[in-house]
Amino acid sequence: TSPESGWYEFSTSNTLIIKPRDFSISIISDEYTSAPSREGYVGSGEPALDFGYIVTTSGKTAADEVLIKVTGPAQVIGGRSYCLFSSDDGTAKVPFPATLSFITRSGT
Repeated sequence: TSPESGWYEFSTSNTLIIKPRDFSISIISDEYTSAPSREGYVGSGEPALDFGYIVTTSGKTAADEVLIKVTGPAQVIGGRSYCLFSSDDGTAKVPFPATLSFITRSGT
């Protein structure tokens, strides 16, 4: 194994040495705000409410997997969780399915 690779090292003794990996990830709104918001209308033909984020990674070793979780008001319908959007006055609450997609630096 290489130093700082995060691999396990086994010696001839009964000792197990676990070296932690040095990962770092930053996910921020492309508007540089902690609470981005959008307004729109419900219905087919209406544009999507897109939220842009900047993902920056650093560290000595690349991650094999990144788990991203979005939290906020939600409603479960048929075992599936939907984002819950509310009117300004809070009287109307509409569940929407959400899709998470990624675009890499190369545009794919």
